[in-house]
Amino acid sequence: MAVLFSEPPTMSFPFSDISETNEIRNIIYNSFNSRNDVGMELIDALSSGTKVDAPIELSQSHHFTRQHSSISQSITQFITEEAMSEALKTVSIAVQNHLDLFNDSDDEIRFFALDETGIFKPCAKAMDDRGHVHGCSKTHGAIGVGHSYSYLVGLSPMLGNWVIPINKQRVATSDSGITLGLKQFRGHVESQKNGKMSVLTADSKYSTKEAVNEIYETGGNTLLLTRLNSVRNLYFPYTGGQKKIGMDKEYGDIFQLHDDSTWSESADSMDFDIESVRGKKYKVKLTKWEKLIMSGSNEIKMHDRYFDIVRVLITNEAGESVHHKCMWLMLAGENRDLLSMRDIFERYTERFKIEHFFRFSKQQLLLGKYQTPDTETQNKWCDFSALAYLNLLSCSGLANSDLVKPWQKGMQNKNPQGTKSPSQTKRMFDSISAATGTPATACNYVQHGDGRKLGTILEKRGKKPVIRKSEPDQKSISVKSKKQNKKSDAEKIKKASEKLTSGELDNLHAILVKLDMIEKTA
Repeated sequence: MAVLFSEPPTMSFPFSDISETNEIRNIIYNSFNSRNDVGMELIDALSSGTKVDAPIELSQSHHFTRQHSSISQSITQFITEEAMSEALKTVSIAVQNHLDLFNDSDDEIRFFALDETGIFKPCAKAMDDRGHVHGCSKTHGAIGVGHSYSYLVGLSPMLGNWVIPINKQRVATSDSGITLGLKQFRGHVESQKNGKMSVLTADSKYSTKEAVNEIYETGGNTLLLTRLNSVRNLYFPYTGGQKKIGMDKEYGDIFQLHDDSTWSESADSMDFDIESVRGKKYKVKLTKWEKLIMSGSNEIKMHDRYFDIVRVLITNEAGESVHHKCMWLMLAGENRDLLSMRDIFERYTERFKIEHFFRFSKQQLLLGKYQTPDTETQNKWCDFSALAYLNLLSCSGLANSDLVKPWQKGMQNKNPQGTKSPSQTKRMFDSISAATGTPATACNYVQHGDGRKLGTILEKRGKKPVIRKSEPDQKSISVKSKKQNKKSDAEKIKKASEKLTSGELDNLHAILVKLDMIEKTA
């Protein structure tokens, strides 16, 4: 169900000064462990408005002063995967620190979004650890062969439509994307040590007992805000008397989201109006129930892992429901009272910014477009795309100054707060970079050797199998297949007789003869 976005609050936008932009760009330049000039020129070429279909075409950009071979040499040979992950972390922290200095409020809560995206690699038959992943295509819910990546991004009202990519991890076929994503969030929170409350927003895939338990295990400074499936069964804690014999009863009355007859009296409710980007007006009704639990297991006990739920109903001016089903939101964690009902709704709607980040990165920043049979090289290129996104973010405030072209100034009237989208900033990047300059040093090209000799034959890489995450076992065989494989009595007797000794076999034969005589007499 699509969620309607309310108009963001009016405020000035950060990175509106060239010195602020150059500060972040210098951090990007110094974050590479080697070949800083090549890396920065490649970032600028990727950030420019020139339309390219493959990374090799970036060598023709005026931002890139080197030969096309420098692109593959830098990514595959000189820059390591660990260095790229550390560079992304360093730049994202610098951007967040800049926002903290720019923000005058006493807000001690930071919001993050977590989600997976698939990168199709159907033709890279020599690539390791390919599996079946979901991705957007012309057919809804398409499944293809490739890799899945888990992204953790930061959210802020000051950023408008932007996010802050913090951490990227490839989800191996032997791993769970939910478990890996929660480790990304926990690792980032523990590394900050700033004492601020961290709220993780995610879709319904992360509303599991493992996710809720992980939030409680992380500590009291984390919360989990997710969407619930509309057919979930929840429970209230049991508050009645206990028996003297046996285990204590922990689960009370059931709360079925799809059955309003099981709903108890709500703890609170509220109504307010919102206006969409296109100017349409809607009414939002929120209803809240507090302190619920979900069923656990022998390994994970959930009787004391409480959470609150909020029912969201959006109607138009005629009073008709906009969506077929209501949206259910869950807030889990110890300090759930820090967010009001309206905060829960508005903060969850900001989660959809990560979907726009995926789309923009794939369409404009060549995410997943690097043609390579090496999985490590693809991982590094994903970090390159994220660094180019942060590079554009550092330039987004300058797109509202006199650097824009005369026929583009009409866009400023549509955004009085000065926020520019990633696509608009990318189109204006050439003008912005001409004013800011670049920390990279231009290359004075010197002719290299002849390279690989004509007629050289390299060893083939070989094909790698497509890995399936779950293989059928004997427990998953259906009852119908079991009946088909049922053995006859004669086969059972023959198999059992193979394990008998000669004396036991003679006795069995005598018994069968007697039984046969009895049947004939009868």
